[in-house]
Amino acid sequence: MAGVDGRQLAGERHPERCSRVAWQREAASEVVTGPRRHDAERNTPARGEHPVDDVLEGAVSSDHHQPVVSGRRRASGKRAQPFATLRHDEVARQLAQVPGHARRPAATRGRIDQDQRPPRVGGLATVHRAILVHMSRWLNASARVTGGLLGGFLGLVAIQMVRLRRLEFLPAHPGFYVNRVVGDDDAAGAPLRMLVFGDSTTAGVGVDRAEAALPTRLAELVAAERGRPVHVTSYGWTGARVADLLRDQLPRALGPLRDGETQPVLPSADIVAVVIGANDATHRTPPRRFRAELRQLLLEIRRAAPHAELVLAGVPVFRGALRQVEPLMLLTDQFGRLLRRAQRDEALAAGIAFADLARDATPRMRLRRDTLSTDDFHPSAVGYQIWAEVIAAALSDKASGQENAGA
Repeated sequence: MAGVDGRQLAGERHPERCSRVAWQREAASEVVTGPRRHDAERNTPARGEHPVDDVLEGAVSSDHHQPVVSGRRRASGKRAQPFATLRHDEVARQLAQVPGHARRPAATRGRIDQDQRPPRVGGLATVHRAILVHMSRWLNASARVTGGLLGGFLGLVAIQMVRLRRLEFLPAHPGFYVNRVVGDDDAAGAPLRMLVFGDSTTAGVGVDRAEAALPTRLAELVAAERGRPVHVTSYGWTGARVADLLRDQLPRALGPLRDGETQPVLPSADIVAVVIGANDATHRTPPRRFRAELRQLLLEIRRAAPHAELVLAGVPVFRGALRQVEPLMLLTDQFGRLLRRAQRDEALAAGIAFADLARDATPRMRLRRDTLSTDDFHPSAVGYQIWAEVIAAALSDKASGQENAGA
């Protein structure tokens, strides 16, 4: 291998590398010995024709890793910056300023430059996390408090239900039936026929004689207003709900009143009063079923007695009765509101009178202490008188409205 030039040997092994080095040297005005120098100078463009050369000045020679300095740089006395110290982004910015040079996207090899990173949201995420933590704590505390209150309330209601079962109420049957004629016997005309359907309040529970019962009080008011006697009959019994009226009381009224008679009672009725809903409220009859059964009841009555005046009394207010089990009365009142709304809607749809006992009778009863009977639940004679006045007023208003409409 003696006598072989090292540069020639390197050129045979790495021809592309040596040609690139030679070009860089010729471009930087380095003195290159040999005949290739003039060819390189002839093919190398003059300085200023390619501004990229000014940017790439100071590039490291690939054969000895030393900065190649042009003659102009050497003459100025300034040392060129090694290529190893040049940052890629600085070179890219300088190349972007060169006219006619298209900037190519740099290969990041998986790295993200500082200006390409998304904005930091660590602070906002931290705030959201803190808010969620505080909300979670607040919800847990609220759930514990609500659970404790609800558990205590349910426990109190359970205790009062036991107490309610031990309370003594009046007998289911008052000891009499309401079937009588009231009013002035000397009045002209035949007695009006009135039928009453309902629960214990229409049976007379709470008073000790038929003259003080609700059907009798209502018949007396109607007789006094119209100047005619009234024959009133009650089919109500204790504990009845709206379904019981359809199943038991209405079929009885469609037959004769006594054995041996052949004429049915309901078709000959002039006035029909329905007082129902209190037991549906205490027994939690579903409002949808209550509405459907009430609608069917009113339809059957209207079909059997098409010319009769019909009045429906709403569910009364329970608060004030049975004060020793007040939370139960409060719950019953809330449920009674749903049924009362259904009663009002069905009465309006059927075109009949509606007596709102909760709105018109309750304020008057609270002004007195003798409106409840001895069991502190059923109305007394005074309470039945107030109820009768409210029902008679609703019936009278409806009759007056129909007369004005006919006129």
